[in-house]
Amino acid sequence: MFEIGNTKDSEKKEKLVKVIGDYNLEILNVDKQNKITELANLYLKQGVIPKSSEIDAFHIAISVLNNINYLISWNYKHLANVNKEKRINMINIMQNYLNELRIITPLELLSYED
Repeated sequence: MFEIGNTKDSEKKEKLVKVIGDYNLEILNVDKQNKITELANLYLKQGVIPKSSEIDAFHIAISVLNNINYLISWNYKHLANVNKEKRINMINIMQNYLNELRIITPLELLSYED
């Protein structure tokens, strides 16, 4: 909700909040703030995610620490590409986070079959 709250375009903000309600999306509790920050900083320090995209590092760390299997993004440069995904998962394994995170686009998600 932090990013939505910081959205300057009020119409866009309203649409985003409506989507959460319409689809009964769960808002993650980031009660592991210290671990999230440590892991996000490690992605930045290792150069996997550039410092200018710090929020992306936090999205990844929050996903990892909440055992989320898929992070959905249109961001091909910093997130949704196989090279970044491999480097991120390598760091995760070295930190003993063994749940593999897939970072894919919405179109890739739609193509997955049950």
